[in-house]
Amino acid sequence: MGTLVLGLPKNMDGTEGPRAEKSRAFRELLIEKTGLPVVLWDERRSSVEAHAILHAAGKKEKQHRKNVDAVAATLILEGYLGSGR
Repeated sequence: MGTLVLGLPKNMDGTEGPRAEKSRAFRELLIEKTGLPVVLWDERRSSVEAHAILHAAGKKEKQHRKNVDAVAATLILEGYLGSGR
């Protein structure tokens, strides 16, 4: 059986706001619909790091918008997998 990893958007000080509440509600929906465990993973700085990666790869700022979410999702998953959980 697999596990789903869902980004948890926290504020830089570690607190949670309305977006985190939406992620928690979405987690419950995913569990209900898929029957799979869903891990919430801190996604702070993932978009910033994604932009830096795209910039270092020579991508123009205009191209970042198309790819930043996919790169950020990869970073979130790598973080989870690298944690050894």
